Amino acid sequence: MEGTQHSLIDIPIDPILQHMVATYPRLFHGSTPRSQSYVQPGWKTLVGDLCFRLDGMLTDEQARMFAVRHIKDKLGTLRFYFSFGSPLEAPLTERDSTGMPEMGSDVGGDRNAETAGKIRAAIEEAISRSNTTCSVCSQPGRMHHLSGLLCVRCDHPSSIR
Repeated sequence: MEGTQHSLIDIPIDPILQHMVATYPRLFHGSTPRSQSYVQPGWKTLVGDLCFRLDGMLTDEQARMFAVRHIKDKLGTLRFYFSFGSPLEAPLTERDSTGMPEMGSDVGGDRNAETAGKIRAAIEEAISRSNTTCSVCSQPGRMHHLSGLLCVRCDHPSSIR
């Protein structure tokens, strides 16, 4: 039918993620990732520290090739997907079959290999920290099974609901 418009479902934008996009425009290129992303409230500082580190290690040229693709939690811990050194339209690849933390990277070019290694190390550290940081309040926590889901929570009663 001519003139019929299809509306997209409105997905609320995470205010923590909006803050990250505004604070680190070089990493996000001024907009939220295309994939639905969110930052758990207790991980705001953890993700903020990671973005600060990543932003500081990229030259202006490298920042034009870097993009945060997706931030979420999976199996109770942080996941941070990015592309680096290839067009922003390139498909995102996920790898975790080796047992390594899944970071989601697409790294191109030998000249960026050293920086890519530093990026991966920073992300691995953040993922490791998320394994022991309550995703609700940021206090030290441990993995819990709550309502069939894995999540890192402290032992405070309000966090374990």
